[in-house]
Amino acid sequence: MPKPFKTTVTVEGESHEVEVTPPNGYYDQEEVAESFVPKDSVESTIRQRVERAKRDARSSLLDDEDFVQEVASKHGLQESDGDPPDLDERINAAQKEWERQNLKPIQEENEALKGKHRTLLKSKLVSDILSAASELGVKKSLLKTGPDETPAVVNMLSGYFAYDPEHGHFAVVEGQDEEGSPKFRYSGSPKDTGSPHMGVREFLKQWAEDKVNADFVESTRQSGPNLGEPGGGSGKNVVLTPEQASDHTVYAKAQEQAEKQGGHVVVEGGAPLATGQPSE
Repeated sequence: MPKPFKTTVTVEGESHEVEVTPPNGYYDQEEVAESFVPKDSVESTIRQRVERAKRDARSSLLDDEDFVQEVASKHGLQESDGDPPDLDERINAAQKEWERQNLKPIQEENEALKGKHRTLLKSKLVSDILSAASELGVKKSLLKTGPDETPAVVNMLSGYFAYDPEHGHFAVVEGQDEEGSPKFRYSGSPKDTGSPHMGVREFLKQWAEDKVNADFVESTRQSGPNLGEPGGGSGKNVVLTPEQASDHTVYAKAQEQAEKQGGHVVVEGGAPLATGQPSE
């Protein structure tokens, strides 16, 4: 069972520490750091082992007279002045058998390591998106896992990212280069992130602040210059606390502002109030 982790969110201008329970399959940063196997390192090691095995096979099979005699004896061939009949074919068969016993396990190990690498990367992306989304106030319903065991916000946004192996993090993709490798969007604050490419948190911050995505973000209230001034709310609605809604002067201002925006007055924890006096 994944361990809950704590993160800080800002509500009404104040920071609050909240605990988030990740879904099954989630790995925290410590587990990823302990288990993560760099893809380039794995592939380089496998290539070296395969090339060395091939060289050893050619040397031992094609240049070893004892081996040739052993193969000939095993298959009932008699030594003659010339090469035994079908010697090349038999050597090829022996080499294929060697590959089955020695090379195939290496290839299977390589595929297994690649699968583990993909799983760890997916887990890291889920972790990065959930952490940023929770901090930035994305609705809790989008942080829960769906039928496919993946949080809805991850399904919505994971397609924007690809792993940047040069800088060791997921970054926003903007097309591909001539070789088919992803091209990354440049960050607006590279000094803060230590990378020239836009990461998950920077992207989600812009996404959450975009009014087009207001329905996916929890409504927040930011106090104005005067005490008791109604907050701006989320989207077209104006959000009030129950105390503000009970103040007729504050409520009237909020209703006027909501009408200008084409929205409604909303009391925190309740439904929109269309017109009339505030509810008790």
